[in-house]
Amino acid sequence: MKLIGYELKKIFALPLQRGLCLILLAVSLALSAATVLQAAADRPPQRELDALLAAYEQDSATVMTQYAEREQVRQAYKDAIARMSAEEAAAYPEPSLPDLYATDEAWTDDDLYAVLLSMLDSRDRFGEEIQALLQDSYGKYQAYLSAGTINRAALELQYQYINHYRDIGERVSLPLSRVIGWDSAMLGVYPDLICGLIVLLLICPLFSLEKSENFYAMQRVCRRGRMQTVAAKLTAAALCAVAAVLVVALTTLAAVALTGGLSDPAAPVQLIDALRYCPWTMTVGQYYLLTLGLKLFAFVALAMLACAFSSLAARGGQSLFFGLLLWGGVRHRELYARQLLGTVQPPFSGHRCLGGRAVSRIFLA
Repeated sequence: MKLIGYELKKIFALPLQRGLCLILLAVSLALSAATVLQAAADRPPQRELDALLAAYEQDSATVMTQYAEREQVRQAYKDAIARMSAEEAAAYPEPSLPDLYATDEAWTDDDLYAVLLSMLDSRDRFGEEIQALLQDSYGKYQAYLSAGTINRAALELQYQYINHYRDIGERVSLPLSRVIGWDSAMLGVYPDLICGLIVLLLICPLFSLEKSENFYAMQRVCRRGRMQTVAAKLTAAALCAVAAVLVVALTTLAAVALTGGLSDPAAPVQLIDALRYCPWTMTVGQYYLLTLGLKLFAFVALAMLACAFSSLAARGGQSLFFGLLLWGGVRHRELYARQLLGTVQPPFSGHRCLGGRAVSRIFLA
């Protein structure tokens, strides 16, 4: 434990490293907050939308009648000006429709009705889209069975699709609500990129520091200077990666909550557009915890690679350079298999492994 503590102190001992990591963390938070604020500016206020949704849940017929009346008045106005000359149409007053739900001057009831209709259409189409996925998988399964040479891997993959999406169709019912904040916290690319940079900045000098100070040869002749020191370094690197992931993830979640708010984590994950065809019956909160666990695994693996670079390099700058080359070549949105839990984009041609949309072609069915 003392060796691990010493290695942890050495990781955070350099002021330049600490400063760069804090700057990167601040940049990540700023980018996440800006993304959330931009998304919030493009949608009606949640309180007013909640009032409309509550009214619809209580008496949908009345709400739809109110919407139809507004549309009739607007259509009558369009028909009237269509029969007029350009001068008469310019002077003809546009009808003033009172807002029953919208109180913000930037939004009207028409905007709220548009969101409501979009949510209703999305909810109604979900079951049809799941059935389309099942029919497509059934067709491919039968085609593989009737082929001259049976592809067992392809059959197994389609069998998984059928089981997963049959379960989704039976158990998942989309409510009339929206997911706010969680999609930015889970699927934002900036925190992942910056977390990788922080891990590399902290871990890459871990082994090469002794070499650059000509202390490596002396260290190897000490009683604990070989395997115990290596084990302590690797453990410290893993702990550092875990800490970096947790700090970045939790501060990003806090920034998202403060800037745009967070919706109910118990909502089904299929409410998120990017995860609409996720083949797993889980809530938004469960999906967040799952992705957090996958991030921990991936970034600990990245820390181990950084240790390998550091042990081979003569100086910390060299190991950091190769680490950045590796990190720059990684497709970050696929790094910890998030897309394996993701979506199948319409028109559903070419299902991918367990519903993923950006995985290797070896998984194509």
